[in-house]
Amino acid sequence: MRKITLLISLFLATFALMGQRESFSKIEMKNGTRWVGTLVEVNDTAYFLEISGGSILMLPRKDIVLISVGSKRKVLGADRPPVRIDQSGAFVKIKFDLYPGTGRYGNLANSTLSGLSLQYGYKIKRFVQPALVSGVLFPSSNNSPLYGLKARFEGEILKRSTAPYYYASAGYYFSGNARADERFSEKGGLNLEAGLGLKFYTERDRRWVFELGYMHQRLEELYDYRPWGSIENRYYRLHRMAFSLGLEF
Repeated sequence: MRKITLLISLFLATFALMGQRESFSKIEMKNGTRWVGTLVEVNDTAYFLEISGGSILMLPRKDIVLISVGSKRKVLGADRPPVRIDQSGAFVKIKFDLYPGTGRYGNLANSTLSGLSLQYGYKIKRFVQPALVSGVLFPSSNNSPLYGLKARFEGEILKRSTAPYYYASAGYYFSGNARADERFSEKGGLNLEAGLGLKFYTERDRRWVFELGYMHQRLEELYDYRPWGSIENRYYRLHRMAFSLGLEF
């Protein structure tokens, strides 16, 4: 009788160990932390994982990216790789820029400027990201486009999938002088810009960005009135709001 009882006990222990192996789990969080242990309970808001030493962790569902149980793999939300945050290395950013003016018609001082910019940068750290920006601005008036080159610095404030960041840039814009009026020419000038933005990380190493800031711009226009006896230079110091929407790779 004792032998039968011992065999039954060994069988039950083996079955229990197999069950424990099957419940052996790995859980990966959005912040990159990985936990290994045994799932003891699951509900609508959290997973409860027993780790080495007997401690039980409560892991909120909203913070979990990936769960592996035995040979099974489950990605919460969708079948996709986890969001990668705080990467280092080179990046490229394409943006649509808008600088509202005081009126639709007139000279550059009153014109709304819209444009495209291409940014090449290197992410040394999350909060250290120098870059070089080239771009073109199109006035809403009949003035010539402006072509610019700027040095830029930005840094992310928080390590999150939706990360606020700050930026500052300095450079020079020059005119294409495409106007047909031979007595009129446009020149560029210094450009300074600073502001805050939001970066939205996705699962495919892409980041949508939105920026709101301030731009200080210097411009010069030359009017040649020599048939009437004068040449006039007009200098502008412009203060504009800056809006940008783009995609970073």
